[in-house]
Amino acid sequence: MCIRDRYQRRVHGVVQKERIHDFKDIHSGCVNCVVFSHDGKYIATAFDDSTVKLINVEQKKVVKDFDDIHSGYVDSVAFSGDCKYLASGSGDETINLIDVTSLTRVHHFKGYHTNWVL
Repeated sequence: MCIRDRYQRRVHGVVQKERIHDFKDIHSGCVNCVVFSHDGKYIATAFDDSTVKLINVEQKKVVKDFDDIHSGYVDSVAFSGDCKYLASGSGDETINLIDVTSLTRVHHFKGYHTNWVL
């Protein structure tokens, strides 16, 4: 379960009902989207600072900072059902597809939208 407020980024255990870890200072700006991968290994974040970050839950650290794939704030992130890919949508009217294993962008969808991608 994720709690969002303007100043604190936290992950709470649903069963334990206690704070597991604070993720402070990994982004600047507002948190727009936070999702867990279906296998529970990763958290993906989307922020106003135009970045997507992939966080290893067990290690509690950022595995990859995708700070050059969007030119506008990032509104959404979602994992594929098999957790092999991560998609991000942005106010720059693009969608990026990231290979979670190789930590690389595999496709940049541009020109399909004429407004924000939520």
